Order: sequence, then structure tokens, then C-alpha cells
Amino acid sequence: MKRLLRADTHPSIHVPSRGSAEVNFTWSQVLAAVSVSLGSMVVGFSSAYTSPAIASMNSNASSLHVTPQEESWIGSLMPLCALFGGIAGGPLIETIGRRTTILSTAIPFILSFLLIASATNVATILAGRSISGFCVGIASLALPVYLGETVQPEVRGTLGLLPTTFGNSGILICFIAGKYLDWSLLAMLGAAIPVPFLLCMFLIPETPRWFIEKGKIHLI
Repeated sequence: MKRLLRADTHPSIHVPSRGSAEVNFTWSQVLAAVSVSLGSMVVGFSSAYTSPAIASMNSNASSLHVTPQEESWIGSLMPLCALFGGIAGGPLIETIGRRTTILSTAIPFILSFLLIASATNVATILAGRSISGFCVGIASLALPVYLGETVQPEVRGTLGLLPTTFGNSGILICFIAGKYLDWSLLAMLGAAIPVPFLLCMFLIPETPRWFIEKGKIHLI
């Protein structure tokens, strides 16, 4: 596990590049990119949740109805808390590491959506969106840092496409599911999406750069 990202210790994938030798990257680096990308999907879903959820809350079939002012709070509280999450994320990735910081967002993501799914009042929904927003801010900072420090520069562009693709997929999934699910069931789906993200993050190690910065070269 310590040498998971070493290009010389795992089977390589050969990527042809123009005018130069073939570039190698390992399946372990692909796993790292996919893990980060699953986090981007969670961020995308969390960011898109507000629009279909509010539409559902305003339908006649909903057990919970919101006022225009409450709609504004539900929509604005997530990005507001994301701002504070981004501020907190900087010191966290330097102190406890990139991987640990990312892992620390997975469970709160799940809990935030479970809180929303079980809500019987607007205050509970606001609490869930606040937690989700704070995690979005942290993840938006930590995920690209982790990927940049674990993937070889020669294939960073190729694997770097995955987070954007997965992030947009998370938004798309939220809007499509929101057409058929009410706000509560949509939140349950939101609680399920971080589970594979959490499991994959357990399979990959901390970045070599962080170990070097902390004088733990023997752990690389």
C-alpha cells in the first residue's frame, strides 16, 4: 500500500504520445483518479440538489412546503458554507494530509443528505445543506490537489478529464432523478452516492509530496 502510486511497482498502461516515447501510468494511478472523480460526482450532485428539491417541495404532493424566503436560504446556504469549507480546507490538507482531509468529508456528506431526507421542517434542511456546503468547499480544494500530486505529469491531462466528467455527471444525475423522485427520495440518493467514494478512498494512500513535506519519506 505504501508504494501504491510508484510507477515501477505495478503493471503499466501504455499511452502513445506524439513525437516521443510511450508514457506509462499504473492502474493504481487510475484508481486514484477514479476515487477523486467520484468525489467530484458527490460535489456535483450536492451543488445541483437545490433546484429539483425546491420544485418538489412546492408541488401539491409534498408534505413540506417552503416560502420564497426559505427557498432563498436553502439555495444560498450551501455555497455560503462552501466558502468557509474552502478556507478550512487549506490548513487541513497541510496538517492532516490530502487523503485524510478528503476522507473526512465522505461521512458528513452522507449524514447531511440523511438529515435532509428525514427532515420535517425547513430548519433541518438548512442544517443538512450547511453541512453539505462545508464539505463541498473542502472537497473542491482537496480533490485536485490530491490528483495533481499522485498522477504523473505526462498523463495528468488524460486522467484529469475524469473529475470534470464525473462532476458534470453528478449534476446530470441529480436533475434526471429529480424529475422522478421527490425531494426526500432525491436526498436518499444523495446519501448513497458518497458510499463508493468513501470505499475507494480507503484503497489509495496519502500523496508522496505530503510525506516528504512532513519528513516521512520512509512511508512513501
